Amino acid sequence: MQHTTAAELNSVARPRHDIPPNIARRSSSEIIIACLEWAGQIQLSTHTKSPFPSSYRSYWPEFPHNPRESFGYESSRLSAPRSTAPQIELSDEVFAWLGKIPEILPRRIVGFRALRLPLIGRHLYPWPRIAILLNVEETSVRRIHKRGVRAISAALTLKRVEEIIDKIKWWAF
Repeated sequence: MQHTTAAELNSVARPRHDIPPNIARRSSSEIIIACLEWAGQIQLSTHTKSPFPSSYRSYWPEFPHNPRESFGYESSRLSAPRSTAPQIELSDEVFAWLGKIPEILPRRIVGFRALRLPLIGRHLYPWPRIAILLNVEETSVRRIHKRGVRAISAALTLKRVEEIIDKIKWWAF
């Protein structure tokens, strides 16, 4: 059993002046992952097909070639609602967090994993697919992903993340 002296107790009990009293707490990794996945859904719902000019096409509406399909025929597909400019700006700000990861491989893995399909919410790149793309084991991919998210968490303050979450909640409803 250790005995502490009164001097040791006083040194522990004294407030330290080198650390500010309102030190910013760090954000949790689950919150950061949720923000990155929201930004990934917004980026995938922008409906940009290609940065290159499109080929020649006809603006005459397509018609069904089968006469049995002529009534009630619709060629439109279900798609996610288009993202607005403020949503895209906010998602760009969230994706800028990836720059806080110093290593390239964790940055790529966190970026891959952040992309979620807007309508169904599934990941565009599941863990096995990322492992195949990067030629790494799946458990290693998960571990590297955690390391990347921890690097973002260490670089961001909780206050800044809460501001982003408030903006995301505003756009969600």
